[in-house]
Amino acid sequence: MKRILAWLVLGGVIGVISVRDSARAADKDDSDIGDIMQKLHNKKKGIHPALGKALKGDVNWAEVEAPAKEYLKLAEKLETTKAEMGPKESWTKLTKLYTADAKILAEGATKKDAELAKKGFAGLNKSCQECHDTHR
Repeated sequence: MKRILAWLVLGGVIGVISVRDSARAADKDDSDIGDIMQKLHNKKKGIHPALGKALKGDVNWAEVEAPAKEYLKLAEKLETTKAEMGPKESWTKLTKLYTADAKILAEGATKKDAELAKKGFAGLNKSCQECHDTHR
């Protein structure tokens, strides 16, 4: 009887831990700066490098439109985060500029306007160093 009770208690503890961990995973939604940057700039799987390739030469809009919209969504989420380092005013300014360039990219993708999309992408490329120097 004691063994059965011990197994039931152990099973209950494992169940509580697994439910707790599942809830934590569900709560983790891209609101972390590192997660956003990984989704955008990871060299192998990031949206930014993929768009860089897709925007060269003749643009394949099927490879650009959805990622450009996701880029904008993540840039907007980045604006809602708090910088771990550096002044708040700088973070606010730089994330707004980043989002503005992402909007230009997304607008160009929606309109299938290569010049506009490339302009937004170029702005995004230029934003890295200043932000990283201050906030990383």
